[in-house]
Amino acid sequence: MPVVVGYNGKKHASEALDWAAEEALHRAAALVVLFAANYPGMTLPPGPGLFELEPGALDAATELTDTGVAEVRVASPDLIVIGRTVVTSPTEALVEESAEASLLVVGSRGRGSVLATLLGSVSFAVASTAQCPVVVVKEGCGATVVGRRNRVVVGTDGSERAASAVAFAAAFAGSRSASMEVICCTGELSVPVVSQEELRRAAAGILERTCASLDERHPD
Repeated sequence: MPVVVGYNGKKHASEALDWAAEEALHRAAALVVLFAANYPGMTLPPGPGLFELEPGALDAATELTDTGVAEVRVASPDLIVIGRTVVTSPTEALVEESAEASLLVVGSRGRGSVLATLLGSVSFAVASTAQCPVVVVKEGCGATVVGRRNRVVVGTDGSERAASAVAFAAAFAGSRSASMEVICCTGELSVPVVSQEELRRAAAGILERTCASLDERHPD
């Protein structure tokens, strides 16, 4: 199954593209470069004024996708790269592609939480609904190399969804000979009716069970 990366030509998307290409090489998988062209002039029916359909809009979108594909092929000539241009929202396109992907990679400009809520966050929406693991590459962090010096950190609350994140993080860290740190937050400031000691015991129990499950899956 391929690695899929969302691409729109911007800086944060280019960093995600580089990260995804390296990961695809590591997995010996193909890379799908996906551009969702969703803007006035392309998605609306013909009409007068600002929103009139532009005949060359799809060609321009495809050219942008081809630029991303070419960038990867220059840097990684041995990698199988497929360009895909679709006319729909980025979130819908990425989530649909996730059904046939081993990993989904998206870039993020790293907006604050308030601005991201007001404008909408593609990375947040995709991570919440995708059908495969999702990696969000924050702008400025794409060159970070995971290895003996840079550990993998994963959070858990003991839930089944968190267990999936822990399993993915363990496999990712193991494939790069990196150490992994598992964190469980007690949330003691937001649970005033429970003593700090009880919360810490509960967190310790979650961490103990999590580590035990990792030992069973990765005995070495």
